[in-house]
Amino acid sequence: MDEDLKSWYKTLELEPGASIEEINQAYKDLALVWHPDRLPQDSLRLQEKAQAKLKEINNARDRLRENRAHQSTKSDPHNHRSSSSRSPSSRDRESSQPQQPRRSSPEPQSTPKQSPTANSQTQSKTPAQRPDLSGVDWSYTDLKERDFSSRNLTNANLSHTNLQDSFLHRTNLHGANLYKANLFRANLFQANLSNANLREANLVGADLSGADLSGADLTGSRVRVGGKMTVRLMGANLTGTIMPDGQIHGN
Repeated sequence: MDEDLKSWYKTLELEPGASIEEINQAYKDLALVWHPDRLPQDSLRLQEKAQAKLKEINNARDRLRENRAHQSTKSDPHNHRSSSSRSPSSRDRESSQPQQPRRSSPEPQSTPKQSPTANSQTQSKTPAQRPDLSGVDWSYTDLKERDFSSRNLTNANLSHTNLQDSFLHRTNLHGANLYKANLFRANLFQANLSNANLREANLVGADLSGADLSGADLTGSRVRVGGKMTVRLMGANLTGTIMPDGQIHGN
C-alpha cells in the first residue's frame, strides 16, 4: 500500500479499506476533539497545534475520499458507460459526490430548481453528475448532513434551506442567498462566504473558522444561546461584514 495512503488512514485513526461512512465519522470525531475552541484560548502553542491538526485531518479525509472514488472507477472499467443507468445513491457512494437533494414537501423532484440565470445545459443534470453547482436553486430544501465540501455553490439560492450538520468546508458560497437557512452545527471551515446573504440564518454551533465573510450580511442571524457566543470564527475574515446586530465590522 502507498505510504501516503497509509499515513492518511493513520491520521484518521482508521484501518486500511475503511468505508466512506467510516471516513466521514472519523473526521467528525477528530474535528470535534481538535477544534481550537475546545482548548485554552490563551495558549498560543495549543491553538497553533490544533489548527495544524485540523488541516491534517481535513487533508487526510479529502485524499481518502478521492482514493476511494478512483478505486471504484478502476474496479469497474465500464463505469463510464453504465453510470447513467444507476440510481443516484449508488453513483454518490462510488464517486463521493453528494446525493441528489430531497424535499420534505412537496414530493422530491428529479432535479432541483435552477435560477433563471443558470446555464441551460447545466439545468438538465443532477448534482451528482456535475461538480459546478453555481446558481442552483435549493430554497426550502432539506440538505441535512449532506456533503458539499470544496464544491462551487457561487450565487446559489439556499434561502430557508436545512443545512444542519452539513459539510461545507472550503465550499465556495460567494454571493449565495442563505436567508433564514438552518446552518446549525454546519462545518464551514475555510468556506468562501464573501458577499453572502446570511440574514436571520441559524448559525448556532456552526464552525466558520478561517472562513471568508468579507461583505457578508449576518443581520439578525442567530449566533448566541443564553447570551453565549456559539459560532466559531477563529481566523475568519470579517472585513466589511454586517454583524448580527447590524454593525459593520471594521478592517
